[in-house]
Formats: sequence, structure tokens, C-alpha cells
Amino acid sequence: MKLFPFSRVRPGQKEFMDDVKYAIENKLNIVANAPTGIGKTVATLAPAVEYAIENNKTVFFLTPRHSQHMIAVETLRLMKRKARFTAVDIIGKKWLCPIEGVDFLSTNEFNEYCKYMRKEEKCPFYNNTWKGGKLTERAQAMLRELALNSPVHADEIRLMADKFCPYELLINLSKQSSVIIADYYHVFSPYSNLLLRTGKKFDDAIIIVDEAHNLGDRIMNLMSASISTKSVARAIKEAERFGFSSIARHLKEIKRALLNIGDSDRIVEKSDFFNLLSGITDIMAEMNAAADEVLEEKKRSYISSVVKFLESWDSDDDGFSRVYKRDRNGNAYLFYNCLDPSKISKEIFDSAHSSVLMSGTMKPLDMYVDILGLSKERMLKKEYVSPFPKKNRLDIIVPGTTTKYSKRGDDMWRIMARHIIEISNAIPGNLAVFFPSYDIKDNVMKFCRGHIEKTIIEENRNMTKEEKSLTYKRFVANSLNGSVLFGVLGGSFSEGVDFPGNAINGVIIVGLSLRQPTIETKVMIDYYDKKFHRGWDYAYIYPAVRKSLQAAGRCIRSETDRGVIVYLDERYLWSNYRKLFPADFNIKVTKEPCKYIQEFFSR
Repeated sequence: MKLFPFSRVRPGQKEFMDDVKYAIENKLNIVANAPTGIGKTVATLAPAVEYAIENNKTVFFLTPRHSQHMIAVETLRLMKRKARFTAVDIIGKKWLCPIEGVDFLSTNEFNEYCKYMRKEEKCPFYNNTWKGGKLTERAQAMLRELALNSPVHADEIRLMADKFCPYELLINLSKQSSVIIADYYHVFSPYSNLLLRTGKKFDDAIIIVDEAHNLGDRIMNLMSASISTKSVARAIKEAERFGFSSIARHLKEIKRALLNIGDSDRIVEKSDFFNLLSGITDIMAEMNAAADEVLEEKKRSYISSVVKFLESWDSDDDGFSRVYKRDRNGNAYLFYNCLDPSKISKEIFDSAHSSVLMSGTMKPLDMYVDILGLSKERMLKKEYVSPFPKKNRLDIIVPGTTTKYSKRGDDMWRIMARHIIEISNAIPGNLAVFFPSYDIKDNVMKFCRGHIEKTIIEENRNMTKEEKSLTYKRFVANSLNGSVLFGVLGGSFSEGVDFPGNAINGVIIVGLSLRQPTIETKVMIDYYDKKFHRGWDYAYIYPAVRKSLQAAGRCIRSETDRGVIVYLDERYLWSNYRKLFPADFNIKVTKEPCKYIQEFFSR
């Protein structure tokens, strides 16, 4: 492989790299369950970029988190020593924007604000970049510098291009790039115009999806919308403050309609809401104009959010659910939820030259093929073995423990707390304990406090980005003295975060993070049952086990790491859960985990 930048190929890496090369050369889609340690980033980029340069294609390397872009950037920098090519790193426009005060806006709110500022020529950074429909001379000079130094991480570009719109510069750099590092949104959102603006085509695209187990959920979130009496009330206040009396009147009608749909949770039809409104389509243009006026002053518009929901609600039924809910305070909520990510992903993967979907938790592979709508005629599925020494890992399932609803209560919480206390004191250094929910975490922790010899660090609800960063740094810094991080499955510390070196020596998984038995869950199970005859598995069991395996993966991140993973739920012994574990896992089943843990660390 000409562009492989390292002197040594890891075990399993060459097999994966050869499979990726074969898939790209034969216009196939490869779905790979590739565990941590194989070196997935370079194993996909090396053959993909080589083919792209030789055949005038573009590689899209897509990740779910900004933090994962740097690994791709560093890999491409090493590869550029072997060949000349241009690469660009793009993150969301909001996160690149130099205007102060936009951080608190939602993505939709920012997009509306940005569109207004550009249209009215009120953004100084955009005006420094474009003039008369052309890039300014200074912007062109900046672009040449970025191309010369590419790939440059998006955060570095924001500092370098401090007088320009970084997003506009990156879009223009993308036009000449063989590699585009981006977020899922830029390719899989119907609201993204990346391909249109860069002149790229899907049939010339090699799409690499990192952490691809997240893709289906991310697409469904992008395609879903909601409204509530609380959000409409905020829009009414906004309309009244700005003197839009006619719009305020219509918004009050919308609020009344929401309350009049019913007094209990249920599935609804499009007409159940729209039939309660009169002349709403006639007022949409006026509402959009009012939202623009609000955006100029406030950067955020609640009126705009209402308009966006009404536009979504007027869309398709196939592959979507419409759910109405009331809370105990009498607030009403209306949800337009996407159930089927293939509504977006199928056409993209069918059109692309080739694609690579990879993750360490992609079992069962058939589920991802199904829900993403991948063509079985262009399919290569593969599961790779972990290259890490098996002796460095100890996996334990503890029977007699469970978070099953019928077994919940103080008696079970005490049993779990006893195991957590003993295991925490037996594992040297740091460990993390992950729960299905904050409520279960709080219930178990009340029996742990005062008995754990290490410092307790907690993940809490609604933590800010800064609070999460400080929590992470505090946990890592305390690895010598030892601390216990109490968090939740699917939270900020159980997925997509790396703990360096010996910063974590153990993980305890408490229970299973099964979806709540809500109307939304039932609708999703029914939909996947009807489409694939696998509703219970695809919508309920498999996502829960995946979250647990993701959390377990925080412990062993390199071939020298050693660690213990303990599963406090006997349901992991059940065949429909156990079969989702990697085939090479050697799991101990015991009610006395500390005996094995002490033996493991004494070796």
C-alpha cells in the first residue's frame, strides 16, 4: 500500500486494509465490525486516498464527533509525506463562526440567523470573504495558504482565518480536495448543501463512516421534529414583544390546537392537528418574515422554530410516526419522529462509488445492512478479531444482579452497591461505573457513599461542555490515587472518549440500557417487525447491548492496556444478549468477582 505511512502493519490491519481496497476497486460497500486496536483510520484512508488520487474521486471521512477529526487529520499529514494531495477538515458552521454569542443557539436557530445575516450583508466575516459574488483577493490568498498547509484541523483554521468566514473558506478548499473530513450531517442531512456547493457528486464519492453504529440514530434525529405548548408560548411572547399581533393570534390558535388534540398519550394522524387550525398555510410566509426580524436583534427566534415544525409536520407518513403526549403539568407535545434512516441513507449508499462502514460494535452486521438500506448485491460483511492480548482483559458476569423492572428496589440496589464497593476497592487506580439511567445511578450510589476508598466523581444531568471537560481532566489526573467515575450508558463518558494510558483499569456495567416502554418505543418495534420481522431485536435488545459494549471499550484502548470489565446483570448470560459479544470473549461467571480481579492484577 503506497500511502501507508507506518513501518509496521498491526495484526488484523492488513486484512482489513486489503478488504477495503478490494471493496473500493469493485464498487462495493463494506460493513466491518473492527475492534479497537486494528488501526481503522489508516487502514481505510490509505487505500481510499490512493484510489481517489489515481481515479479522480473524493474520499469523505465522516465521524459523529468533532474530537474524532484530529485522528484523521494526523493520519493524513503522515500520508502527505508520500504523495501530494489536498485535504480539508469541516465541522458544523456554528462551531466555526467567529461571531460572539452564537454558542448558545441550536443548530437550526444558528442556520436561520446566519442565513439572515448573509442575506442582509450584515456579517463582517462573510463580507471580508465574498464581494460581488467572488472571493475577495485577501480571501483567495488565505485559501492558497490553507491549501499549502492542508490538512489543517478546523479549530486551527478558525484561528488562522480570524478575519474571514472559516466555513466559506473550507467550502471553497473542498472543491480542490481529494479528502473531506466532515460530520455525518454534511452528507446525510437533506438540509446540508455541501455536495452542491463543492461540485462533488455521489457517484465519485468514497464514503468512510467511522463509529457507524451511530449513523442510523443520527439520521433519525436529523429527520425528526417536535413542538410543545411551552415552545409555542415562548413564540407568542416573542411575537407580542415585537408587535406581530396577527402572528401572535395564530400562535395562540396553535397552542389551543395542541391542547385540544387530547388529554392522554397516543398515536395521531397529520389531520388530527392540522384540522384544528384554520388558514395556517396562509400565514407561514408572514411568520418567516417576522422570524427574520427577530433574528436580527436576538440571533434566536422561537417563531422560526414553530414554522420549521409546521413544515415538517406537513411531510410524509411512510417511515415516520406522529405521537402526541401530555405531561403531569398539562403541557402538550407533538412529535414527528423518523423511524427509518434508510429514507436518507439508501439513496446515498446506492449512488456512492463505494463506502466503508466501520465500528467496534457493529454486531449483528445484518441489522445495520437492513436499517441503513444497504444493497445486498454490493455488499461485503466482515468481522475482525481484536489484536490485543487476551490475557490483558478480564470479563466477568455476576449472576443474582439485574436492573429488570420487576426486581428493582432497595434490596437489589444494596446487592449492586456491595459489589461496586468491593470491586472498586479491589481494582487499583481508576475505574468507571455506568448505569442505565441517572435515577438508577442515584438509587445505587446512596448505598455506596462512605464505603468506597477512592474519590467519587459523578456525571450529572445537563452538564455543560466545560463541566464535562473538567470532570474528564479531574478523573484522568487522579489515576495514581484512584477514583471512581459514576456515569450513564450512552452518556458523555461511555462512548467516543479515550482515557489515556493507565487512566482507567476497570469498568462496571450496571444493568441494561433498554429503551423506556413508551409509545415511541412500541411504534419503532412495530415498524421494524413489519419491515424486517425483527422489531424486538432491532429496536430494543441490540441497541442496549451495543451501549454496554461501547462503555466496556473505554477500558482497553491499546495493546499494553490491562483491565477488568464487570457486568452486573444476569441477563447478559441469556443467549439473545450473549451472542452480541465478540466471539473471542472469554467471560467468567461468578458471584465472587473480586477473587478473579485480585488474581488478575497480581499477575
